[in-house]
Amino acid sequence: MLIDTLGPAIVNATDTKNRTPLHAAAFTDHVECLQLLLGHNAQVNSPDASGKTSLMMAAENGQTNAVELLVSSAKAELTLQDAVKNTALHLACSKGHETSALLILEKITDRNLINSTNAALQTPLHVAARNGLTVVVQELLAKGASVLAVDENGYTPALACAPNKDVADCLALILATMMPVSPCTPAPSLSFSAINHYTTSPSKSVTFDSLPVLRSEHSSYCSFNNIGHRGHDGGFYKDEELNDSDSETY
Repeated sequence: MLIDTLGPAIVNATDTKNRTPLHAAAFTDHVECLQLLLGHNAQVNSPDASGKTSLMMAAENGQTNAVELLVSSAKAELTLQDAVKNTALHLACSKGHETSALLILEKITDRNLINSTNAALQTPLHVAARNGLTVVVQELLAKGASVLAVDENGYTPALACAPNKDVADCLALILATMMPVSPCTPAPSLSFSAINHYTTSPSKSVTFDSLPVLRSEHSSYCSFNNIGHRGHDGGFYKDEELNDSDSETY
């Protein structure tokens, strides 16, 4: 065996990308190799040049056996982030690896970690929703994931579900107008920033004007004070007509 021949130092040796043998074993889902390396004190949380640990590498590639071993037996640190601030959970969700994401989620109890953000201000809920991971989304919500978290594009996890920026913008416009409006009360001006979902181009601003204010003769129909009465002749009269000083009296 190489370990016996070259000594235990080989266990944590790194290549030009600062990857250890543990990274390689996690990448290939080689459980026996992982167990051997961990048994010889391999550094489970050692990052490579991009900041990825062995767990991150396994999660990103959907290597469920490696993920399970690293989060259970090896107690890999779940809070670590790579160079762009992705956690192992972010990476599993980003590639649509539902089982790997659920294995990681099972070990998370800290709500702060559930709502951790990457460099794009995306939470795991943003990423899971965007990739249609229904069960993962359900588990994230059960563990306290915020539905109001906003990413760098101004999108909540709900808007992140949209397949492209135009659909997301349309959905946001619809949601922005989903509020009860009284026919007698002007609706408040609603402003929505429709920001490009995939680029850093300047945002487009879409503003909803207030509903037109009803003229006095129209608004009177909304007032209970102006409800009239039916006269003896069957006609309908407003109160001021019945009580007008110039009207015929008996």
